[in-house]
Amino acid sequence: MDSLSTPLDGVIRAGALLGYLGAFLAPLSWLNYVVFLLGRDSSQSIGSSFVHLVIRIVAWVMMAVLLGVFVWKRTRKQRALAKAKGKR
Repeated sequence: MDSLSTPLDGVIRAGALLGYLGAFLAPLSWLNYVVFLLGRDSSQSIGSSFVHLVIRIVAWVMMAVLLGVFVWKRTRKQRALAKAKGKR
């Protein structure tokens, strides 16, 4: 019988693999933020399609949302750690 005999076995194994790779993929997530911000800055400085005000505003809003999500994720994680330490 095959080791992946049911779809549920495959899902469980995929979840275990993602859990294992999570620690490895975390730095890549941080690099995504850096690359997006650097790409936005360079496109605004040298890109000819960024001459329109609306496009510049959209790029700034996207950057603000990205930074907001980044800060929210970091503070949520730190609050969870502080809360776990407080319960000990």
